Amino acid sequence: MTPTARSTDKNARVTAIFISDDRRVAVLDGVVVREGDRIGELVVEEIGSDSVRYQRLGRSEIAKLRKSRAAPVRRGMEQVVKTSEMRP
Repeated sequence: MTPTARSTDKNARVTAIFISDDRRVAVLDGVVVREGDRIGELVVEEIGSDSVRYQRLGRSEIAKLRKSRAAPVRRGMEQVVKTSEMRP
């Protein structure tokens, strides 16, 4: 992330980030996006492990992913997180 970028969680909200070897995807304001995608006046510049850097009206801004308080729940052999139990 660039040092000139400012954090603006109230302007754009990240609710999920998915990163694999060849792909970075985030959910920004309820829309699934990749680096380079545009949502209205926002252009996604970089998807990090806990934030998304985007440009709006020529300014670089950062939306951070909030930490979840959800507890893992066991189902069979796998662990899943119940998103319905997450609290802001």
